[in-house]
Amino acid sequence: KLFKTKTKFCKHQDSSCVMHGIKSFCKNAAAGYCLKFGITVLTSVIKKQKNGIAGILRGAIEKDTFSFGGFVGLVCLISKLCLCTLRRIRNNDDKYNAIIAGAVSSLAI
Repeated sequence: KLFKTKTKFCKHQDSSCVMHGIKSFCKNAAAGYCLKFGITVLTSVIKKQKNGIAGILRGAIEKDTFSFGGFVGLVCLISKLCLCTLRRIRNNDDKYNAIIAGAVSSLAI
């Protein structure tokens, strides 16, 4: 029941903090995946690799590409959930919540 609602300090539009965290994870994981895939395509074009479309598609399914997307999503998920948790525990929304949430999410690195 703790995270099924949001606090009065939460600025997100979602009905719960967990749902907000999950949406943030999905959005940022997809953005991280696209960024890594784009860099892979760009570097293969710059290096003029002869792999063609097959090489580009291979880059789309590489473990490293998925890992980078998951990493970006996970950092954002930890940050969002930590921020909402701090708002609940401290019963306020100030800059210290963001500083602590950023520090905790940076531990994922």
